[in-house]
Amino acid sequence: MALLGSQDLPEPLNYVWSNNQTGQNLKNVASGTYMVTVSKNVECSSVTTILIPELETPSIL
Repeated sequence: MALLGSQDLPEPLNYVWSNNQTGQNLKNVASGTYMVTVSKNVECSSVTTILIPELETPSIL
């Protein structure tokens, strides 16, 4: 899961992820690279790339 926040822009903010999810949290996704566009309005937006690492499979001893 990825959670984004911004101290520079007042709420409410719009979040659109490269897999078409919306909202501040990216949930239930496979490992990989995702882009998110955060915008306040048409004139103010920013794009950021987030890497979700692949988790190691636990071993049972």
